Amino acid sequence: MNITPSNEPKNTDELLEEAESAAAELVGTVFHVGRLWATHGLTVADRTLKAAADSLQATAKTLADLSRRIDGESAIDR
Repeated sequence: MNITPSNEPKNTDELLEEAESAAAELVGTVFHVGRLWATHGLTVADRTLKAAADSLQATAKTLADLSRRIDGESAIDR
């Protein structure tokens, strides 16, 4: 948006055109910021879900190991 100061009075059409241009630029900027936040949020969610999946896999392995140990101990008791 290039608004140059001028001493000449502007007519309504010129003022309306400047206002529309400024509004269009503002809307474009707001959408750009929204896309940036959406991208950031999705990236954080992706990393969080991957970390949760890793934790669940480690927990599942620990439970499976514990189950095998318990099963092995019960076989010794027989």
